[in-house]
Amino acid sequence: MRERGNMSNTITDMPTKAYKLESPNYLVKNINEIIGTKPDNESVVIIATDIEDNLVIGCKIITSFEMYNLNNILNDMNGDNTGFVLCHFTRKSNSHKESGAQLFVDICDSHFIRDIIYINGNRWGSYICLDETCCPIRGKVIE
Repeated sequence: MRERGNMSNTITDMPTKAYKLESPNYLVKNINEIIGTKPDNESVVIIATDIEDNLVIGCKIITSFEMYNLNNILNDMNGDNTGFVLCHFTRKSNSHKESGAQLFVDICDSHFIRDIIYINGNRWGSYICLDETCCPIRGKVIE
């Protein structure tokens, strides 16, 4: 894993290493190390990133019960030049990809959402990407 220096924990509780996100697959493959734990089913991990440098600058794990408050959580985490990647851990199939994306987009209001990723067992995909050659409905195998 590529790391760049140390960073403060001013945005949220998270590990003290700064991770450079090289690709969505890199994030999915290393998410447990980045956040320092393995999320439960139906939880959402919010990854705050520096837009210019593509560095992880904060993260927070929320449960399905906290989803109603997602916009407020993003407001609290938002700083200058911050974008967000949401990772949704689920046991459900991704047959309703568009509705899953719309749910998150509606809740997230006006925040800059870089991607909304679902992780289902050993597969992952993007709720936002509708290109079947890039993100098939069943998802990609986590490499």
